[in-house]
Amino acid sequence: MNRSYSSKNPFTVADAPSDVRAAFIRRTYGHLALAILAFILIEFLLLSWSGAGQLVAKMTNGYNWLIVLGAFMGTSWLADRWALSSQPRATSNTRLSDSSSPPKPSFSFPSFISRLTTARLT
Repeated sequence: MNRSYSSKNPFTVADAPSDVRAAFIRRTYGHLALAILAFILIEFLLLSWSGAGQLVAKMTNGYNWLIVLGAFMGTSWLADRWALSSQPRATSNTRLSDSSSPPKPSFSFPSFISRLTTARLT
């Protein structure tokens, strides 16, 4: 690969050997696949639950919708803080997987996007 730049960030895999980059891509898309499967499972359970209609009616009644919006905002803020935190790599990697063999992403959508744009994998 002919690159006209050199990364100064030690956490990018752009300058790593091809086997390390391949392992990074496998782990990243593995985490993404597991997250999508977990989402599908949760949605299936919620949609097959008989009390789901009543729960939705309570959540959207009056000012309860503000609580739902606040929960989404809080979750987004927490994910952003995790993605941008200055924790050691081993600490952040333990959220979804073990901390062996660098580099591993701690999966959250903002960190996934930032790693894709930072790594510039080609």
